[in-house]
Amino acid sequence: MTFGAADKEKIYVVGMGMSKEDLTGRHLAVIRSGEILIGGRRHLDLFDDTRVEKILITKDMERLFLQIRENLGKKRMVVLASGDPLHFGIGSTLIRTFGKDRVEIVPNITTLQAAFSRIKERWDDAAWVSFHGKKDTKALLKTLAFNDKVAVYTDPVNSPARVAKILLERGMACFHMTVLSDLGEKNEKVRQVSVEQAAAEEFDTPNIVILKKSAEQTRSLPLELGMPDDRFEHKDGLITKAEVRSVTLSKLRLKNDHIFWDLGAGSGSVSVEAAVFITAGQIFAVEQNEERVRQIETNRERFGVRNMTVIRAALPEGMDSLPVPDRVFIGGGGKVLPEILQAAIDGSKPGTRIVVNTVLVGSMAKASEILEKNEWKPEITQISVSRGKRMPSDMRLEALNPVWIITGERPAKKQEGKNR
Repeated sequence: MTFGAADKEKIYVVGMGMSKEDLTGRHLAVIRSGEILIGGRRHLDLFDDTRVEKILITKDMERLFLQIRENLGKKRMVVLASGDPLHFGIGSTLIRTFGKDRVEIVPNITTLQAAFSRIKERWDDAAWVSFHGKKDTKALLKTLAFNDKVAVYTDPVNSPARVAKILLERGMACFHMTVLSDLGEKNEKVRQVSVEQAAAEEFDTPNIVILKKSAEQTRSLPLELGMPDDRFEHKDGLITKAEVRSVTLSKLRLKNDHIFWDLGAGSGSVSVEAAVFITAGQIFAVEQNEERVRQIETNRERFGVRNMTVIRAALPEGMDSLPVPDRVFIGGGGKVLPEILQAAIDGSKPGTRIVVNTVLVGSMAKASEILEKNEWKPEITQISVSRGKRMPSDMRLEALNPVWIITGERPAKKQEGKNR
């Protein structure tokens, strides 16, 4: 390869792969052409005998950008990047900062490719997420919620142990865990560990984690909205019907990071479909009846909902240990519905929405009265559903029980004022 004066107007970003052994003749030609080498300590040390100016990449990226701007057009700069520069690497940052016309990428094998090659697994069906430098778990949990094979990029703080602890906290210990450290180095390690084991250990850095569910644990049914009732395990018609379920979920206005209580969860159909929206939050299904608890657990596994905790408890006592909710659904309760609703109101925060479903006029009136008393401005909707039923020569409509849907939301300003 030959380089001219015009190349000084560009920033060359070279992927180092896993080690110096992954560098081809093209990679090395670009690196040797550099009048300034930019990289982390590990990469710069590989070219310690190359007598050119070197710039160490630190956490101060603004200083790095200033140094690059000062040298653009004056000296040919080569940035040494881990793996492939455009796969969770510095390449995207440099393109975003200096523009596509200023940056040339020389790709290499990614850490992801190397990791899956070590465990001899295909990776075209895998999802991946960077937990490197992240302060929250939203992206991680969302990826885990809908995928059975996930690669996680870690860092010393967001370590394999922390990933394992998050899995245990969210009831996702069903994943098998492989930790690969120092890939491409002499002390490379590939370890398969249980989630429980990983949570109590320290691992060499840098590392990457691969999480995989076994074939028998993978989700067998797709998770969708408005699923037919017969897809759920239930008995004697004790299930929130598909049409009512859809309207109920729309009234809840769920977001991906919400804490959701399903009180008197029955078969758990509302909790299961809530998982379509809640991917980084938590779902708590509380039910007293032992047989229905088993049905909820069956439905949770059938649809692979990994962020749902099933609690067998009588209400309202079973709510005491739950985290403060963003959304609450009350689909049961009977005679103690007023106590359950009031406890949910007392345990709420500004902006919490509560949706109550009932077929009883008296329960509708009582729920509305309690919400009004607490200044939650109840909204009342009645859903009447008729389903087509085939006859020998035609079709007729068969009505289901009308359902009252009562919705309330805790007002922010007035409630905050009361709490001062």
